[in-house]
Amino acid sequence: FPSKYEQYIVKEYLAYRMYNEVTDKSYRVQGLDLSYATDAEDGSPIERFGFLIEDPDDVAKRNGVEKLSINDIMPSRLDPQETSRFMLFQYLIANLDWSALGGPKDACCHNARLIGASPEADMLVAIPYDLDSSGLVNAHYAAPPDGLKVRSVTQRLYRGFCAHNDNVAPVLEEFRALQPEFDALLENEPRLDKGNRKRSLKFIDQFYENLETPKDVQKLLMDNCRG
Repeated sequence: FPSKYEQYIVKEYLAYRMYNEVTDKSYRVQGLDLSYATDAEDGSPIERFGFLIEDPDDVAKRNGVEKLSINDIMPSRLDPQETSRFMLFQYLIANLDWSALGGPKDACCHNARLIGASPEADMLVAIPYDLDSSGLVNAHYAAPPDGLKVRSVTQRLYRGFCAHNDNVAPVLEEFRALQPEFDALLENEPRLDKGNRKRSLKFIDQFYENLETPKDVQKLLMDNCRG
């Protein structure tokens, strides 16, 4: 079990923690230091890091809504502000392995869970999970989805909806205000080794550097919106 695999788990855990800073409509996680009994002659256990993820029913209940199991939806049914947070977060960590509109076997969604007042309601919220294919984690087994002009999982591509463009600027300001919190999560995680900490901090800082001006925001976000 090479140490790089455990670093993947630590970085995915930190990605969840970062989204907790963005919105309460997110999966809470609990880190665990696990000991596995072995057949080693000296009886020494194997120590590993892992984490627990909040049950989706509990996420919904905590936010006063329901966990939904519905078929494909249109972007117009999604809450514009929360969806802009979702999209900008996925751009922040460079994750393209998701869908907020549909998924396998006609069930919505792929690596996201919908919550809302009822299956018939609008203002639905997509909550991301399974973040190990992101550029922040940068796992050796991850690859960009087919059909997108992306060479590497560390290359960012905005996949937000054009109908929500009016919400992008204010949500981006929220993210700018959260930069110290994001950096602190990475700096203060003792399980993250020195090299991964440095690379992760640089990766997050690049998000802010690339979106420094209104012209940058227009080019990288607004002009790449879908629909």
